[in-house]
Amino acid sequence: MEKTEHIGANECPALNCRDANVETRAGRCLELSFWGAFRSKTWSLVHSETIGPKGVPRMLHAWLEQDGWVYDPILDKTFPWVIYEAAFDAVRFKAFTWDELNECISKHQHFGPWPDEYKVSS
Repeated sequence: MEKTEHIGANECPALNCRDANVETRAGRCLELSFWGAFRSKTWSLVHSETIGPKGVPRMLHAWLEQDGWVYDPILDKTFPWVIYEAAFDAVRFKAFTWDELNECISKHQHFGPWPDEYKVSS
């Protein structure tokens, strides 16, 4: 498995979750994170809250995470968690393994967020 290097002391895990052929990424974090988790089965999907782009207040967000690394499918970049957390004021709500994610998708029939799971800070 090929590894991809990025800023930080550790080497980023293989980006077997990444889809390079996506033309439109904005507004699709839940969907793209799901498909990334589906492709890899080793990256966990994280439902979260971050600051938004261009003055948007806090918003729900999703990314993939493995071994202290974050892959943000909207930015199409990897970051060490500590850098991502600081740069985007990121807060994890819940991380899902592939099995947990598959169960939630089957139950709710959409990519999330799922009922009563989140409350965005004001």
